[in-house]
Amino acid sequence: MKRFFLLFIFVLLPLFALSQTVTEQDKEKIYEAIREMDSGNVNKSIEILQGLQKVYPNDYGIGYELSLAYYRKENYDSAIATLSSLKNHKDVEPYLYQALGNAYDLKGDREKAKETYNEGLKLFPKSGSLYLELGNCELMEKNYIEALLLYEKGIEVDPDFSSNYYRASQILILTNEPLFAALYGTVYRFLDPNSERSDEMGALIEEVYRKNISFIPATDSTKRQVKVTLTNKNNIKISEENMTPDILFGKLAAFELTYERGVLASLTPDKDTLTFEDLIQLRGDALEFYLNERKEMGDAIKTDEQVAILKYEKKIKDAGYWRVYNAWLMGNEFNEGYDILEAELDKFKEFAKWQSEHRFVPSQDGLTLRLE
Repeated sequence: MKRFFLLFIFVLLPLFALSQTVTEQDKEKIYEAIREMDSGNVNKSIEILQGLQKVYPNDYGIGYELSLAYYRKENYDSAIATLSSLKNHKDVEPYLYQALGNAYDLKGDREKAKETYNEGLKLFPKSGSLYLELGNCELMEKNYIEALLLYEKGIEVDPDFSSNYYRASQILILTNEPLFAALYGTVYRFLDPNSERSDEMGALIEEVYRKNISFIPATDSTKRQVKVTLTNKNNIKISEENMTPDILFGKLAAFELTYERGVLASLTPDKDTLTFEDLIQLRGDALEFYLNERKEMGDAIKTDEQVAILKYEKKIKDAGYWRVYNAWLMGNEFNEGYDILEAELDKFKEFAKWQSEHRFVPSQDGLTLRLE
């Protein structure tokens, strides 16, 4: 049976303005239409909204809801016509271009969908949802690098929009740079903590470490070894361009390499397995190692590293919640995470309260973004 350990979250959903001329009685009809739509009575919803649109032909909210009803009915031509008629409305939002592009895509015209998303970005250049849709188009066409770059552009311009972290992490775990899959997954957990996707990200974070830490037994000619492959940045190519001390030092001191060294420092050669408790410990050790290295380097290295989520994790650790935090972050029915939370339920409740008072908001606390 699934057990639920929830964090507090405040969700802001897009609300579309109704004209001030809409009467209270007709506003109630709009809410009725939405309820009918949500209940699966799409034809009834369309009937109500079509009647209201005749009375309020210029109302953006009514038109948008009507387009969604057409969308639900898979009447994409009518959805496209209704959404297109709203593009020049003074209340237009990026969600209109997202819905319009989706309608084109579902109708089978992906190029028109891409054109629509790009048209929306000209008006709303900081729309994470439109970069998400462009990335999804590339993903469906198996252009994985192009998709990843679009998701990361969405993270850069709209860091509080969660879905780009989710998609980017799914691609990165399949590459030779899986560390950022874990970091993006962590940010997603805080932005959308109580969803099924969030649980999926928790499992992904654990997988990043387990798949990329291996224990190699001793042979007649070699000692026991620990191998960590969280990044490919240790394969530094020496060339005339990077032979200067500053450039070479910058490559050697890259965040990914420093963090990976911290993971290695936490693991002793006599180990041959990685328990859940070990995972909690090494994540804490790697975090402290990275932050201490950065502090010691000071101005010796110029860095634009954007790993704000680690600074937030340091706050959690300093507040005394590291164990229950990691149990929540990576816990599921197949590891010890849920057992830890049940055993320390009062401590987890303290953490949930602390987190609700110290929320991680990327647009305020800083970006977590992979650099080339």
